[in-house]
Amino acid sequence: MVMMYRVLISSLAPFILLFLIVKMGRFADRLGLTVPDETGARLWFHAASNGELNSARPVINALMAHRPDLRILITTNTATARDMAVNWNMARCDILLAPIDLRWAHRFLLTHWQVIGLVIVENELWPNRIATCARSGVPVAMVGARLSARSSARWAKFGTLFRTVLADVTLASAQDDASQKRLTDLGLTPEKWRTSIDLKALYQIPPVPPEYDAHKPYYDRKMTILAASTHEGEEQIMLDAFTTVQKSFSKARLILALRHPRRRDEVIAVLQKMGLPFVQHSKGQMPAEDIRVTLADTMGDMPLWYRLSGVCFVGGSLVPKGGHTPYEPIRHGCAVVHGPSRHNFAAIYERLDTVGGAILTDAENLSCDLMALLDPQVQDVLRKKAKACLPAPGDLNAMVTAIEDMTQDVRKKTRHD
Repeated sequence: MVMMYRVLISSLAPFILLFLIVKMGRFADRLGLTVPDETGARLWFHAASNGELNSARPVINALMAHRPDLRILITTNTATARDMAVNWNMARCDILLAPIDLRWAHRFLLTHWQVIGLVIVENELWPNRIATCARSGVPVAMVGARLSARSSARWAKFGTLFRTVLADVTLASAQDDASQKRLTDLGLTPEKWRTSIDLKALYQIPPVPPEYDAHKPYYDRKMTILAASTHEGEEQIMLDAFTTVQKSFSKARLILALRHPRRRDEVIAVLQKMGLPFVQHSKGQMPAEDIRVTLADTMGDMPLWYRLSGVCFVGGSLVPKGGHTPYEPIRHGCAVVHGPSRHNFAAIYERLDTVGGAILTDAENLSCDLMALLDPQVQDVLRKKAKACLPAPGDLNAMVTAIEDMTQDVRKKTRHD
């Protein structure tokens, strides 16, 4: 099964590479050929996209605070996540697009960047990447490991392949007990497990964005609805609902924050077709009194939108994407509403919905639920219930210690060489 995978990925590599280059560019990154400007050992963090990378930031921050000499290499699958990490402007961090899953590409990267360890965020289990690390003496950690029941059933069909992959993992920390059990059943042996940690629950409110004071006069928070990280199909549903809301709440505002800003043109076409006037954040436009929709089409500005909004619809939940994190809007004091697709965060959404800390809606009822949430007292009730039921994230210090211990032998060898 492993050999079949390697033959398949090698055969498809030219087509995958062409697609990625046309879509995102950065040919050298995708082949592991990009070289650092400065030499020195690095700990490699890999995250699929925006949400996963953002959830790993507290771990990266903690490691760098604990080890002032540590350099970090961050890779992502998407250009938007890469751009987000670049915008963090973090010292001692290098950011690349991840190489495709070819053993020689990974060997180039491991050598050029003097990698002392690979930290995989959530469930990015690429067989050649992990095998190449193991054969090169580079330990591999999974942090916030997450595996849904649906993914587990798919993985079980390739049992030999994934048992081989998991055998090369050095240590793991699960997001929840269910994920730990599923990964154990697939072959991750019990001695590799460390304390569980829900990375998304580690989220802390960042400093007030510098643009906040300029934007605040234009947004009455209790009357502002944020549609956060929307996907294709959700903008139309949200705009239809908001049109109905405006008939009863003429002062309501909508901030439409796209999950992928590159989709701005198709969303602009929807807005224009509906005849809805809007301002575009990427062009520096501020809303006028008669313009009630803001198209938030930039990366890295979610903390600003959370601060301006009293109500937050969490995207990826009215379409089958599994929903995005409720932790961030709750920490910022937003009243949360979400759709039925929520398997990415099933445990916390079930808890929120059970205690009345969030509203579960659908396309048909969205406008009514939004109107109910524009009552400041209802917002206050949801905020209090949501914050009261947030679980403890886990022991971050224990996770940092485990990663440092994992890389200790490699660090010694690197210094000796």
